[in-house]
Amino acid sequence: MTREREPYPLEERTDLTVLEASTAHIEVIADFQMKAFKESKEQALHYAKGALEDENGKLYTVMRGDTVLSSCTVDFSTDYNYFYGFAVVEDCRGQGIGTYFMKRLVNQLIAENEKAFQIAVESANIAAKHLYEKLGFKEQTQVFYVKTLT
Repeated sequence: MTREREPYPLEERTDLTVLEASTAHIEVIADFQMKAFKESKEQALHYAKGALEDENGKLYTVMRGDTVLSSCTVDFSTDYNYFYGFAVVEDCRGQGIGTYFMKRLVNQLIAENEKAFQIAVESANIAAKHLYEKLGFKEQTQVFYVKTLT
């Protein structure tokens, strides 16, 4: 799904802070990403550490005080700001945190670079797809995975 460089009108939320993740956040991020993406703890830690160390991207978080509520990685190595690994802590879903996070990130990245936006989402992930459509992302292509029988 893609989105052009149109900033969002956005009211600041004083209860939330969006910032780059640090190594102190890795365990917490891995814990909720493990649940969100149905991965092992080892896989989730590997991806979170990799995102933090990637020189072509940044791992962002939404914090309430010292608590991580959401995370998303942005890859800058293509012609797009490519969002991936976006997840919100399960108990915090439905509170507008994901919407605020995406709007805030898009607005921040518009100020920082000249790229449009792209995000991949599985068609079975109805809630995420709905969120991205609500935020103005348009379907670009569909990828189908075929399992061969042997």
